Amino acid sequence: MNIKNKKGVTLLELMTVIAIVGIMTGVSLIFLSRENREKKEVEMAAQEVAAALREAQNAALTGKAMEASGEYPCRFVFQATANSSNYSVSYHYYEEEAGGCSNTSSMKTYASYTLKNGVKFDNSNYLPATFSIPWGTLETTATDPQNRRYVVVKNNTYYTICACKSGKIKEEKGRIDCAISICN
Repeated sequence: MNIKNKKGVTLLELMTVIAIVGIMTGVSLIFLSRENREKKEVEMAAQEVAAALREAQNAALTGKAMEASGEYPCRFVFQATANSSNYSVSYHYYEEEAGGCSNTSSMKTYASYTLKNGVKFDNSNYLPATFSIPWGTLETTATDPQNRRYVVVKNNTYYTICACKSGKIKEEKGRIDCAISICN
């Protein structure tokens, strides 16, 4: 009887290994592309929120008047709703009969927005970011924090947007404390 030593692999074995590696690569690429898309969606949402905060700040800096209605705003307010995708920029306007501008004076919506692609604000209790005319500074009191923090989330992917007392507005990946990492 003639016994031969086999060395190497057959074509069938090689094709099977290549097919298995190809399937595994395809599945991992699909998973990674979904994860990357989700990260980009949350990052874009954070940039949109930061842009709305800057819009409120810039309107306060320029003293934007509402010519069509004849109203003269005295502060612009950014507001976000927890566990929601809704946020807005509003303004308080000067009322002579009320004796000026206060937190109780009339407020109107300047612009309303909605986060897209299933991104929403987390469940934090959000204080409004109020910017005073003409300096565009963030209004705070002795009993509230010096900075405002807004967090957007989608499936455990987080971005934090900070509005600092100094005027800086910045978005950062993850859930962070604005006072420690951004506003100092």
